[in-house]
Amino acid sequence: TEALEKASALVQAMEAPATAPEDDDEVPNRQRLQEVIWQLLAQAAEQRGDDKAVLDWLSHIGPARVDTQVLVRRASVLARQDKLDEARSLVREAPAADKPDERTRLLAEAQLLRNVKRWQEAYDLLLTGLRRKPDDTTVIYELAMVAERLKRPDDMEALLRRAVALKPEDPQALNALGYTLADRNERLDEAQTLVRKAVSLAPN
Repeated sequence: TEALEKASALVQAMEAPATAPEDDDEVPNRQRLQEVIWQLLAQAAEQRGDDKAVLDWLSHIGPARVDTQVLVRRASVLARQDKLDEARSLVREAPAADKPDERTRLLAEAQLLRNVKRWQEAYDLLLTGLRRKPDDTTVIYELAMVAERLKRPDDMEALLRRAVALKPEDPQALNALGYTLADRNERLDEAQTLVRKAVSLAPN
């Protein structure tokens, strides 16, 4: 943290542009570097459990430059402060510089709910998203992970099988399905085949 604060001071000491550009292509490296440092300081504060410092560091980033990552970090603090409705609204509706689409906001909101262990609400939200786009393998996978938390192993397996059917070369889904079977001591030959295929696709 001390090193990051020194870096921040050095960057701020550099000559600033006369006006703050709105277009990301025109944002000087100095400003981008400063924003990265503020986000790293906020991340360090979050790891220490200092929510006030998280919000303080993120508040340095101007409204026109706030992106989805910053929104999610702010929302996470609000959720930890028992302001879940406000947190969800922030992720769902607040403007962001990277212009997140509906799916990105949905996944971010679901992660927010998972962080505070609101598993059923996360499940319901993801299920709503899946009904809109039944072949979205990312949403299917996330829904399967929440089904596991809700102790619905059959639902989890069915969802992972659907993900693999739609995207047979997805190592994450293959690995998860393989370990789902192995952890239940079921169809171990199939489990081994799935995990081996996952490793062959993503050795690292």
